Amino acid sequence: RLCGWNVRQYVRLQWPAKWSQVVISFALVIAFLAASDGLTYLLGREIVPEFMVNALESASLPLLVFAVVIAAPIGEEVIFRGFILRNFMPSAGPLVAIVISSAVWAVIHLQYDLYGIVTVFLGGLLLGGIYWRTRSLSLCIALHAFWNLIATVEAFVYVNYLR
Repeated sequence: RLCGWNVRQYVRLQWPAKWSQVVISFALVIAFLAASDGLTYLLGREIVPEFMVNALESASLPLLVFAVVIAAPIGEEVIFRGFILRNFMPSAGPLVAIVISSAVWAVIHLQYDLYGIVTVFLGGLLLGGIYWRTRSLSLCIALHAFWNLIATVEAFVYVNYLR
C-alpha cells in the first residue's frame, strides 16, 4: 500500500474501459514509429542505432529480447508514467507532467545520440498522452513493449540480412 492506495490502483495498472482506446493507441504508436523511421531515413541516418547492432552481436538473443521487450517496458512505464507522471499531474497539470516525465525518460536513454533522445522524448509525450487519456498503465506497458519489439526486429533484420 502507498499513501492508503493499493500500488496497482495508484499506478493504474489496468486496461482501458473501452477497447477502441487500445486500437487507437496502437494505431498512434504504429504511425509514430513509421513517421520516425521515415524521417530518420530521409535524413540519411541509420534506422538501427549502433548500440543495438552491438547488443545483438554480443548478447544472447532470448536474454536481449526479455530485457528489451519485457523488463524495460515494465520497469520504465511503472517509474515514468505510473509514478513520476502520476505524481506531477495533480499539482502541475497533465501537460506539464507529461513533458516532465517524458524529458526525464528521454535523458536516461544515454545510449542514443541527441537525435535519438529527442525521438524518445516525443515517444514519451505520446505515451504520456495515452496514459492521461486512457488512465491505463497496462496499455502503456504493452505499447512500449510493442515499440521495443519492432525496434528489436528491425535490428535483427538489419544485422542478419541487410548489412
